Amino acid sequence: GDMVRVGVSSRHKYRDSIKGLMCKELAERRYGNREGGLRGESMMKVMNDAKVVGCTCLSVGREVLLNQKKFDVVIIDEAGQITQPAVFGALSIAKKFVLVGDHKQLPPVVKSVAAREAGYGVSLLKRLAEANEANVSQGKESSLMKLTMQYRMHEDSLLCNEICYGGQLKCGNETVRKQALVYAEGWRGRIAEAGVREAW
Repeated sequence: GDMVRVGVSSRHKYRDSIKGLMCKELAERRYGNREGGLRGESMMKVMNDAKVVGCTCLSVGREVLLNQKKFDVVIIDEAGQITQPAVFGALSIAKKFVLVGDHKQLPPVVKSVAAREAGYGVSLLKRLAEANEANVSQGKESSLMKLTMQYRMHEDSLLCNEICYGGQLKCGNETVRKQALVYAEGWRGRIAEAGVREAW
């Protein structure tokens, strides 16, 4: 197939749409249920035949299939929320990399005060974006691409657009611009049961 997902653990539950992409399941369908080294060999064939390999940043260091592997490009999504140690594993298997995310919104979750004070609460995306701003101010070419079209929120709910982006975000189409939030039947009763007072 064109895409495979590696790094699965038997404790995790995956949606049916993802189960069909799991390396182990694909290997079993193609080569049968093999044991030991033959299973690993089958899974390696499946991964090597794929055009796109998906995994989490944390599974890179733990997944035997990724040992000694180099990818032409590694794309890391939600990079503004990933700690630097977690992202470095993924970067170690990349010839080139692309960080996708928003360093102005949710930072990495770091519970340890000492770790936060040591800088672990700052993502690599944020560090690189700040370095990029300094380079651009010195007349160097930008290595950052800003996406200004959004497809999630009604135009009136874009408060963060003004606060974080100076109003640069635009709705991607009319449907998004005017979409209304649709509540499931009985939502007011469930909110009242939860002890939340309606604001209107």
